[in-house]
Amino acid sequence: MVPKLFSLTFATIGFALVCTVVARTQEAPAPQPSPTQDLKEAAQRQEEAADPFASLIFQYDTSFNYGYYREMQQKLEIQGVVLSDVGAEHRLLTRTVASFYAFSPPGPGVGSQVGFGDLNPQFFYMPKMGSNVQIGYGPAFIFPTGTSQYLGLGKWAVGPDAAILAIRKNIKYGVLVENVWSVAGDPARPNYSEASLDGFYSWTLAHGDSVGVKTDTTALWSALDSNKWTVPFGPSFGHIVKFDEDHYGQLGLAFFWNVVRPRLGSTWTARLQLVILQR
Repeated sequence: MVPKLFSLTFATIGFALVCTVVARTQEAPAPQPSPTQDLKEAAQRQEEAADPFASLIFQYDTSFNYGYYREMQQKLEIQGVVLSDVGAEHRLLTRTVASFYAFSPPGPGVGSQVGFGDLNPQFFYMPKMGSNVQIGYGPAFIFPTGTSQYLGLGKWAVGPDAAILAIRKNIKYGVLVENVWSVAGDPARPNYSEASLDGFYSWTLAHGDSVGVKTDTTALWSALDSNKWTVPFGPSFGHIVKFDEDHYGQLGLAFFWNVVRPRLGSTWTARLQLVILQR
């Protein structure tokens, strides 16, 4: 009952966000830019939306056929970014990923789970590069903020991260990788090592639309062989919207088939995403 209630709540929030975007984009502004300028501006915003370094992202995932009872898992994820200059030609970026879960009982004798997952701050030193390539690298951390043993791993962890983004005309592709090792925390919980790889390849179309493919692969090295890997892969779609002169957003939709998954992992996932961009 609780996960269904949160499903309705999340769906309502998503519907309200979409309605707000549509309403703002349908307002009658003063003088309209030329179609050429519109397309140019939309393409620029599309590039920013695909950038793994820059954006505030609200991401809602619904995973199906999950757990012992093969039911539904929901995750609301917020990714916040703070970018600051370090000298004349370098930047330091902080990206913090916070997640909130709601799902049905994962197994016999366990109740429904609703609460926060572990917090994942990431830091990237970004040297000056060409306009078509950006890279960043630094440390990543896991803070054990999970509100139950099923929502977090119960350990502090640290390790390296790196990301790269490349742009060629209307094609963009990039990858963000991370590997952390537990270093402290609840002595009753096992130590672990976990890697993640977020990759995408997208094509920008007219009027700020985009299509592409994505993966959010994870590997829990400390798990048994049959439970190590989760490898989702699927199509993604995006559309740039304009709130006002200084604020843009991207509405995104993606579907993932988990071609490799743990024994109790979900078979597929649907994702709704809102990316906030600022001039």
